Amino acid sequence: MFRATVEHNGDLVTLRIEGRLSGPCLAELEQCWSQIHAGNGTHRIVVDLKEVTFVSSQGKQLLERLCRAGARLTADGLMTRALVEQIADSVGQEKHI
Repeated sequence: MFRATVEHNGDLVTLRIEGRLSGPCLAELEQCWSQIHAGNGTHRIVVDLKEVTFVSSQGKQLLERLCRAGARLTADGLMTRALVEQIADSVGQEKHI
């Protein structure tokens, strides 16, 4: 299962991800990101990983690309918080867990 939901709140756009981040879902997430990023303007973009249950190595690489492009990752559980820390360290981004 995979679900991506986009929420707009003032100058903040939240891309909420649920389920497994692997396989064909990666292309769907990348397409969703492209649409948000292209029409973004000056909005801050947060990728919420609180409901993610699994991230493949390709999913991690995609999240790293999103961070390099300006997204901020947030997480809640042990697995996703550790992942966000690893990605933030690898791209030189401040941690926002």
